[in-house]
Amino acid sequence: METTTVLYGAIAAGILAVIYGVVTRALILKASPGNKKMQEIAAAIQEGAKAYLKRQSRTIAMVGVAVAINTAVVTNKAYIDGTAISTGFTAEALMDSRDDATHTFGATAVSGASSGDFGAAGAFALNVGVTTSEAFLALGSSVDAG
Repeated sequence: METTTVLYGAIAAGILAVIYGVVTRALILKASPGNKKMQEIAAAIQEGAKAYLKRQSRTIAMVGVAVAINTAVVTNKAYIDGTAISTGFTAEALMDSRDDATHTFGATAVSGASSGDFGAAGAFALNVGVTTSEAFLALGSSVDAG
């Protein structure tokens, strides 16, 4: 499976998840709040949830998280599409020439947080690189190298 297909599939899945969330939220907000007893129970649940989220927010505030994701698709092609007449023939698909003959692609993620005597941090860096090099004669092409 092609990397671009997977990438587009992941983006599409994310968009569908957001649409599902928006539609589900709208349906829930349209629903009847129920009778008086149901509303009392819902209020108690809501109060507990708010207290939990307040405490959770204070705890999470001590944690720093960083994410870096890089994607690159590189294609090099050298080809003849038609007829070539020469005294010799070489087809090469090369990257640019540098003194060190290396090519780099990098991602960096840095994070940090501290609160009082306790601090936590997390970082994640991901590189996705797809490189294709092709040197070929197109279908129906011909080379006369003498």
